Amino acid sequence: MGRTPTPEQLQRINSKFAKTPLKPEQVYVFRTYAADTIPIRRSSWFGEYTITMTERILRDLQKGYAEGCPLLASHNVNRLPFGLTFDSVVEYQYNGEESSPVLYTDQYMVTHTYDDDGNKVPIKTEVGDMKVSDIANGIDAGTLASTSIGFEITRPICTICGHDIRKEQCSHWPGRYYEMDDGTPKRCDILAEAGEAIEQSIVYSPAVAKAKIQQGFSQLTGERSDRGGTEEKTVYSIDDIKKVPLDEPVVCHYSKNGGVELFTRSPRRIERKEENLSNVKEMNSMSDTNVEFKDIQLAFAKAGINFDKIGDIQAAVSAALAAESEKATEALNKQLEAKGAELARVSAELDRLKTDFSDAQSKIMELTSQNEELSKKAELAEQYRKDLIEATIEAGIRAFGNAFNKERQEKYLSTLSIEELKEEKAAYEGQFQERFAGARTTKPKQQTRTATNSEFMYRSDFETEQEFRNYVGYEARRLAAEKGTNVADETEALFRKLSQERV
Repeated sequence: MGRTPTPEQLQRINSKFAKTPLKPEQVYVFRTYAADTIPIRRSSWFGEYTITMTERILRDLQKGYAEGCPLLASHNVNRLPFGLTFDSVVEYQYNGEESSPVLYTDQYMVTHTYDDDGNKVPIKTEVGDMKVSDIANGIDAGTLASTSIGFEITRPICTICGHDIRKEQCSHWPGRYYEMDDGTPKRCDILAEAGEAIEQSIVYSPAVAKAKIQQGFSQLTGERSDRGGTEEKTVYSIDDIKKVPLDEPVVCHYSKNGGVELFTRSPRRIERKEENLSNVKEMNSMSDTNVEFKDIQLAFAKAGINFDKIGDIQAAVSAALAAESEKATEALNKQLEAKGAELARVSAELDRLKTDFSDAQSKIMELTSQNEELSKKAELAEQYRKDLIEATIEAGIRAFGNAFNKERQEKYLSTLSIEELKEEKAAYEGQFQERFAGARTTKPKQQTRTATNSEFMYRSDFETEQEFRNYVGYEARRLAAEKGTNVADETEALFRKLSQERV
């Protein structure tokens, strides 16, 4: 950014440039990153090429800007300048492990003068209605931050042969590729070897990426030399630098939007026919491309195609395609073999599944038949169990008569197995035989019976109550079986009847 000058800078400005001594508050100074040795791209009839400024031309420009060059807006020489360069320096900057020279320029602007009464009088510019102070404010605000230099290239050198690109000794055209002695292709580019500073401009967007107004700078020194002559206001664009006469200075403007612009002060051109270059070994296949050979090598290398010479590309590509085709065929055959093996395995598995399915169907039919048979047997077994439970209950009633709790015994007997039911039934029958036999041998108290009741024995005929109850149970079952009635009902009726006194 800008600031007031140091005492040393103000002394240099007043001693070298100002006609009237200036005060510090009148002067606004700032530094710019003017140029470097990074190649600048440009297009030609035959493709893209680069213009690279050497350290020698940076030194030439340093001297010129230190002697004072006008500060313009966008290289417009038809308007009066609003500032002047007053110093310049070339310094080395490190980019990683390498260093490269950079040209810096210092400019000053006078924002105002004083009238006879000592009042400030702003200095206007020819850039619209802007005053010099407006430009200074724009620089401080960062809205005016890019610069570009205008200069002459007095020695544009061919990178193929080392001659001035405009001389007859040079048969090369910028942007074309030529085969070198080792067989590798090389593009014709231009080295700006020598030159002269013309002007410095504040622009919208520079071609030099770092061409910016710098923040803070130290005082620079330089030698004084006289510069004479005036700048012509009309310039002529250069379409082909090969056609520019050797004595015609090449003016160069950097403009990011329009690329590197080359001009001459006159329209003079030399006609050079392309057929005059028939003796040159030219790489026609590369003449219409904007790509470096090394970039082509890198792009092909990423695809596994390597070559050292441009003429080897076709053979390298053919070999790579043949190798890839062989690899693809081999891979496809392996895939087909694998698929065939997989298909055979799947077919065998399918046959096995068919066999297993058939066996399973047969087994299902067999099990279904067995299940039906078992169901029938289960039904018979269940019926047998029910009959056995019922027979066991009847044996219990015969053995215990009314004292036998049928419902509770049914629940109990339903939990037993067949063998356990048989054991219970046998136990009840044994108890009945034992008790009934005792009841039959017991002599009744009253031996005389009437004809109407002689078939039954009454309570009074038994010695114990239990013998009487066993007898009632037995007779009740017999009557129920004969008449088809309920055992419980017969037991209750017979118990009441035989409990009465014999008539």
